[in-house]
Amino acid sequence: MFAHSDLQPPPPPPAPSDEILRVLFTEQTPSGYSVRLAHFIHHLSSTLGSMLYSVEVGDSSPSSLCLEREGYAAYGNQRVDYSSSRLRYCLKYLHPLYHYRMRAVFYHTENTRLRQRISVGNTVTRFADLDPGRFETLWVDIPPALYRGGKVELAITRVLGRRAVLADLCVYQYEDFERPLRGGGQTETVEGVAARELTWSIAPIPLSRTTLISYLLPCAVPVAIRVLDLSGRVVRTLEDSRGLALKPGRYSVNWDGGDDGRRNLASGVYFCQLEAGDIRLTAKVVLSR
Repeated sequence: MFAHSDLQPPPPPPAPSDEILRVLFTEQTPSGYSVRLAHFIHHLSSTLGSMLYSVEVGDSSPSSLCLEREGYAAYGNQRVDYSSSRLRYCLKYLHPLYHYRMRAVFYHTENTRLRQRISVGNTVTRFADLDPGRFETLWVDIPPALYRGGKVELAITRVLGRRAVLADLCVYQYEDFERPLRGGGQTETVEGVAARELTWSIAPIPLSRTTLISYLLPCAVPVAIRVLDLSGRVVRTLEDSRGLALKPGRYSVNWDGGDDGRRNLASGVYFCQLEAGDIRLTAKVVLSR
């Protein structure tokens, strides 16, 4: 059984080029299982690439990526994270070979306008003026120098009004082939592999029975392919060369939606991760039974 409180409120209205994916899935809790309804907004513009992940906000328990908040509040059907001073989040899983763009959505129904300062890595600063009852969306490009360690901190600080609020937070990953990579403008290599030459695809998505993961290796490197759940736990290892290099060429492997014990996994969102040498690529996969 589940209560209406287990269901997330509708997401803010998407941009004209967005599509909304709604996924109903079960999640294990200390007291049993609960049914969750998750909303994912996909931006279809090729200049933005694909959404790497969204951060859970507005829940009774803070997201694992949330570093600081006072709690959550409900403005009608919309729930938000809030703080009377500052909200802080850690944006993880950022690879130096890619560009990233953050999208933050703000909403409130306070009696007065709110003003917030948005800081990324203590160097990128933007301001957002929020009128009551109106969604405000802010896009921020994350400079590569800020996530050389694979992560960066986001801070949302109250400037005017009673509190700082956040209604939605997503991170998008994309490639910019015009951008020179490290090494004097040359293509960065990993064990002799030009990073941008490593390609892969996953189809179909969403999957109901099986999906095919195909990848092309331009030269010999060790390879591992794993499926992770939303918590980052590895639930299935599809390929593991155990440090031995695979020959250059095209490979493929099937995933049947099961875990390492061949048990069917619950419907929901998972991440497929390809490691080739020191390169790690991640893609979101929706399992719908």
